[in-house]
Amino acid sequence: MSIPAWSVETVSYNGGSASITGIGNQLPGGTYDQLSLSGLSGTLGNSGTIDLNTVDFTVGANTNSTSPYTVTGSISEKVTIAGVTDTLIIPYSETVNGIRYVSCGNFGCSTMYEDSITLGTTSASFGPNVELISLSPLTLDSYNGTVSRTLTAYVTNKTPVPAVAPEIDPASAASGISLLLGCLMVFIGRRRPRTLTAA
Repeated sequence: MSIPAWSVETVSYNGGSASITGIGNQLPGGTYDQLSLSGLSGTLGNSGTIDLNTVDFTVGANTNSTSPYTVTGSISEKVTIAGVTDTLIIPYSETVNGIRYVSCGNFGCSTMYEDSITLGTTSASFGPNVELISLSPLTLDSYNGTVSRTLTAYVTNKTPVPAVAPEIDPASAASGISLLLGCLMVFIGRRRPRTLTAA
């Protein structure tokens, strides 16, 4: 049974935080590339798209190769929607393009790296009424540095609005009581036994 949009309760959400270092790394002690998620928060009324995370992707020295290669993995975060927390596991695929070029000047040489990463889609349930249907796939591409993007998700919300007891108007309550007492008096008056008089 579908719930009309106007009867859906607004719920709050909070994205989680997570980070990974050394993605695609082939160098001893290397810490690049780096992926981090910062949680965003807000409210959701009707089903729709929410901004879940700010995603930072940092590219640096992680290989001595000039040949591209691909690595896959996942990053997980704790997401809370409508007071229910679940773990969201987000798959990723990174293309490490290797050393793009070496630039030399008066103060030495610098190596440029270019890599890209794509966050895939996933889903999760948050109680019986809220479900994160999918993430919007997100691709980030960077040369020697950090690029930031927003990760969005489509969420369905079928949380019913709590029933509210009707308010009783004092004047209406007084009128109702008066009417009830009047009816009782009429009823009692009709049931009085008749008295017989002697002839």
